[in-house]
Amino acid sequence: MALLTEIAAQLPPRATSARGDEATAAAAELATDLVRALQQATGEAGGLTEPVTVAAVAGQLADTVHVVAQICGQLAGWLYREYGGAVSSLPATVDDVVRDLHTASWSADRAGRTLAQAAAVTLPGTKAVR
Repeated sequence: MALLTEIAAQLPPRATSARGDEATAAAAELATDLVRALQQATGEAGGLTEPVTVAAVAGQLADTVHVVAQICGQLAGWLYREYGGAVSSLPATVDDVVRDLHTASWSADRAGRTLAQAAAVTLPGTKAVR
């Protein structure tokens, strides 16, 4: 729990948004830390004991991966605008990376739908998303 408190203390207020390269990279690092903490919490004995907890985690992750899908699209758009499909120092052409980011975006969106279904089926009286 100390790790979560430490991470939470680094978060900007919800009404503000990260601006600039440094703040953006720091937000990505915090997101990674939070997801790791969640991964550890769900993997530990006693971390998941009730269906309502599974539903809550799945529902929040559905929202999270939908945002990840948007971020992948934004990264693809930036790379395409910045490099215009030219070869860069990346191991593949920018076009390949942009295409792969769009694929990642689609995959994250599909994962979000699956997580929403998981949230729905673990809560009595709710319907799965199709």
